[in-house]
Amino acid sequence: ERGVLVEPRNVDALALEMGRLLNQPAQMKLLGRNARIYVEENFTPSAWLEKLTAIYEELYHHGK
Repeated sequence: ERGVLVEPRNVDALALEMGRLLNQPAQMKLLGRNARIYVEENFTPSAWLEKLTAIYEELYHHGK
């Protein structure tokens, strides 16, 4: 788990979740840590290049 989801434009739900996390610092820290790991693993330049290369390879082979 890397975060919480709330309905778009639902300010009350967002405030509720933010308050819940503020009252649970260990949970908030865990979510932050998990989110950071996810970003570091999936959004590095090399990860981006791998995904882009895979797309181009698929397009190239599909066009043959």
